[in-house]
Order: sequence, then C-alpha cells, then structure tokens
Amino acid sequence: MFNNVNPNIVTDTKKTINKSGNVTKNTLTAESTERSAENTKRKPQDNKTNKDLSGLKSIANEIYQSLGADQADIQALTSLLGKEKIALESQDSQAISAFAEEKNIIVLRMEKRSILRNEVLKRHQLEHDETNWIKTIEKLDDATDLPLLNLWKNMQTQLRDCQQLLMINERILGGLQQGVERFMTLLKNSAGTTQTYNASGKTEDFLSRKPISKA
Repeated sequence: MFNNVNPNIVTDTKKTINKSGNVTKNTLTAESTERSAENTKRKPQDNKTNKDLSGLKSIANEIYQSLGADQADIQALTSLLGKEKIALESQDSQAISAFAEEKNIIVLRMEKRSILRNEVLKRHQLEHDETNWIKTIEKLDDATDLPLLNLWKNMQTQLRDCQQLLMINERILGGLQQGVERFMTLLKNSAGTTQTYNASGKTEDFLSRKPISKA
C-alpha cells in the first residue's frame, strides 16, 4: 500500500517543515532581540522615573511636616485670640500686651516656615507662587500616601476661622481706642490745657502719651 507513495512528496514535506521551523526560530529570535533592545532603552527612563518619584515623595513628606507645624500654630493662635477677646472686653491692658507679643511670635514662626517651604520647592523646580501653589500640592499629594491635599484644605478652613476671630478683636480694640480718644477730647475741653507734669517734673503733652497697647 505504502509502496506507491511518491518519495518526492515526502522530501518536499520535510523541506517545508524544516523551512517553517527555521522561519519560526528566526522570527522568535528577532522578536526577542527587539524586546531586549526596547528594555535596554526603557531601563534608564524607568530608573529616572523611579528616582523622580522618590524625590517627590521626599519633598511631599517635608512639606507635610512643615504644614503640620503650621496647623498646630493656627490652632494655638485661635485659642490665643479667644483669650485676647476676653482681655479686651475686660480692658486688661497687661494681658492684651502679653497676648500681642505671643501672637507676634507665632506669626513670625509661620512666616519663617513659609519662606523655607518656598526655598525647597524652588530648589526642586516646583511652582511655589500663590497662583500655582495648589497645583504643586496636588502633584505632591499624588506622589505620596500622605493626606497632603486634605491637610491643606483643613488648614484653609482653620485660617478663615482664625481671621474672623482676629477681625472681632480688631473691632473691639478699635472701639476701645475711640473711647480713649473721646475721653482725651473731653478732658482737654474741660481742663483747658493738655499739659501735665511727668515723673521728672517736666511738662508734656497729655495726648501724646501712648494709648492702650495694640493687639
């Protein structure tokens, strides 16, 4: 039965199989070489991306710590303004003066941190001006698991509350100053002179004396 098989067909089939095998092998070799070349090209880029991401995480952590310190200071300032309001209402000039000094210390501390944050962002070529600040916060927030953006939003709410308290105290202080000025005017009109004697026995203008300390 098999004696009638044409030997040329068997030979041609072997050639076809061999040819197909060679083509497949060459194709796989070419694809492997191409992938290797792509990986070689991609490696430096991947390393750079990882390095950039690591750098952003480090910056984000630094900014997060800085803003966290600011948040604590805002809370302290809010509490201080509440105490100052009571001192203003009771016209406790000694307490008002002490609170004014404490407020100044807190504000200067926050200003210093703000300058340092701007220097860090500028050094890493990140936007630090007021217009693009929120974009930078969002970018750093994406690079880390820290709730950086939420922290900033919470701080904005706390700042608004703090500003409202400050405005209330300024209005109270303004009322006190107006009262002092009215009292001085009445005193001048009734006494007919504004001169009085100081501790050294010299005359001085009574109205030139400093009013109640500012907050």
